[in-house]
Amino acid sequence: MSKTFDQGKEEVAKLCRYFATNRQAFLAPGVKEAHIRQSLIDPLFEALGWDVRNTAMTAPQYREVIPEDSLDVEGHQKAPDYTFRVGPVPKFYGEAKKCGVNIGADPAPAYQLRRYGWSAKSVVQKAIIQRQIDATDAGIDRLVYDLCGLTADEIAVVEGGASTKGATA
Repeated sequence: MSKTFDQGKEEVAKLCRYFATNRQAFLAPGVKEAHIRQSLIDPLFEALGWDVRNTAMTAPQYREVIPEDSLDVEGHQKAPDYTFRVGPVPKFYGEAKKCGVNIGADPAPAYQLRRYGWSAKSVVQKAIIQRQIDATDAGIDRLVYDLCGLTADEIAVVEGGASTKGATA
C-alpha cells in the first residue's frame, strides 16, 4: 500500500518522538546495531516509502531493498546493510551504525559507504564522489594560486586557457 507524503511525514515524526523518549536506552553501550536497524532504521526507510521487508512480495531480482547484499569490494565480499534498487539496478547503499557512533567525527563510516558505491559501479555514487574530488581539486588549485600570488592571466595560462594579455581585437 502506498502512502501519502503527509502519512510518511507523520511516521517519521513518530519515530523521532520514539527516539527522543528512549534516547538513553538507544545510546547505551550494549545496544546492538541490529536492534537499531529493526527499531529505527527499517521503519524510517519504510516511512519514506521503501519496501524494506518486501511486503509486496516482489520477485527477488526486483526487490526495492536488499538487506546485507553481497558486493565485491577490492577482491573481498562485503555486505552493505541496505542496497536500494529501482528494478534490478542498485541506485544507492545504506549503512547502519549504532546510535553512539559519531559519524561526524569518524570518517570511516562515510568511507565504507562510498567504497560500496564505487565498487558496485553505481552511477549515482560515482557522480557524488567525482563531484567531491573535483571540488577538492579546485580548492587545492585556488590555495596554490593564492600562495603563489598568481594573477588571473597567469592562472588562465596554468589551466590551459589563453591569456588576456596581448590579445588582439
